[in-house]
Amino acid sequence: FLTMTSFPLSTKCIALIVPVMALLVLDVDCLTVSLRRIAATRMYPIVTTRLYANDENEDDDNDDLEDVDLGDWRKFRASLIDNGISTGEEETKKEKQTKPSVAEQNEKLLEEQNAQLAEEYRSGAWAHVTGEPEVGGLLCRMPLEAELFYGETGYWKERLTDTLKTKKNQDNLSDDARVTQWFKAAEKMVLEELQSINNSGKIKNGILNPNELEKKSQDMLNKYMDYKDTWQEVCLLLSHEPGSGCSEAVVINRPICKSIDRQLAKILLEGGDSRDGKTTAFDFEFGLIDKVVLAFGTEAAVYMGGVEKQGEPALLIHGISGLEGAKEISPGTGIYQGGLEAAVDGVINGLYKPFDFRFFLGRKICDPKAYPENGTLLQKVGEAAYKPVACARSVALKQCLGLPKPLWHEVLELCGGEMKYVSSIELNKRADLESK
Repeated sequence: FLTMTSFPLSTKCIALIVPVMALLVLDVDCLTVSLRRIAATRMYPIVTTRLYANDENEDDDNDDLEDVDLGDWRKFRASLIDNGISTGEEETKKEKQTKPSVAEQNEKLLEEQNAQLAEEYRSGAWAHVTGEPEVGGLLCRMPLEAELFYGETGYWKERLTDTLKTKKNQDNLSDDARVTQWFKAAEKMVLEELQSINNSGKIKNGILNPNELEKKSQDMLNKYMDYKDTWQEVCLLLSHEPGSGCSEAVVINRPICKSIDRQLAKILLEGGDSRDGKTTAFDFEFGLIDKVVLAFGTEAAVYMGGVEKQGEPALLIHGISGLEGAKEISPGTGIYQGGLEAAVDGVINGLYKPFDFRFFLGRKICDPKAYPENGTLLQKVGEAAYKPVACARSVALKQCLGLPKPLWHEVLELCGGEMKYVSSIELNKRADLESK
């Protein structure tokens, strides 16, 4: 293709064309391309930023090459997946032909809370699993059974794999039957091990010392306890540095308050004692606490963002571009952090609605130095405790207040493929939900 073109190509043009050609020339009916590799090679930053300096002999005619919007790239990638490029967990061709709403009642509630965001959702809500975590994307806590199946290594992964090898007619199973098979096998394995621990005789006066258990039993118990503490979390990733192992996210489906009084306003603005014992407080203009109560006193969305940094001031997350003091968490996401004073004034003056904003107390932190017990995000993804998901901003920004269908299920069903079947299995356990 390059030798047949009649116009000269600079290295910049080639950098833009080659990655796209690598995708388009493939016969997707014959070959599945993994977006994990695309993410790993970081193709999309080549498209969105100028990473290559000019050669000495190259002219500067293309110096004004405009950056391509990262949000457009995310939509383009999602479109590729819908049309055949695979992440390894994509929906089937039949599913691609018709994509009915996965949560109609949720959409109706979103219309009441934020009409603009509801229109975005209706016109193009999407989500898909990615190979690596992305800032502005989501992290979905997997069921323990899925963690054991998708995890890369470990005793329980190997044991589950050996168990599944003994199953007959696996090649003839439908996709949903195959997921059900490994899920039930993992579920049985977990239950048997927990019963074994319970009957081990090592529980004395109702207390179990995990150090007295075999390593495999300790591993299972640790996984089980961690899963119970983080059950069906959906997290918004705010920062991620694979090199240092530092990441920060907030849990977006753990609401705690729907209104803000003066005491809560003070906590949201000033925070309290942080982990190191120091007080973290901003020098806010006098009267801001009262203005927060005026703006959000009868209607607000406050979430428990995580167990770390609960003593610090709350984070404000929203989708309002140009709000003074706010910063986009990652280029092209359309998701913003900060701008509290402008948000408060805007709500009071009727420019915005209270549900245009979300307050988060605490965060989920991975930091090998400050919180070594948490490990790193890449470790959690490798163990399949969390699945990284890219999604439309309307999915990440929607409120999680009284949703008829839990957000976790909505996101997984938008992802389709095996994630949809995992969601279905878990949803059938929910006797508390009126509509499934």
